Amino acid sequence: MSAASVRAPRRGIVLGGAGVLGGTWAVGALCALEQTHGFAAENVEVIVGTSAGSVLGALLGCGVSAKNLREHYNEEVVSGGPLAG
Repeated sequence: MSAASVRAPRRGIVLGGAGVLGGTWAVGALCALEQTHGFAAENVEVIVGTSAGSVLGALLGCGVSAKNLREHYNEEVVSGGPLAG
């Protein structure tokens, strides 16, 4: 196999529902993945979500980071990105 035929890995994320509590859990999990493994959810190629997960998926697709989502859920001032201000 030549170096030209080797593809970089593609990443996707699936987000479930469960209302506000499920969304809060998902945001916490995304933040933990980023802190532990350097996995930035806003940089994935495919995002799929159901119910509250679809709302989070839309926000991630618009460039909102997991950190910004956490700030929003904690009713803090969002420091940057589309939710700033």
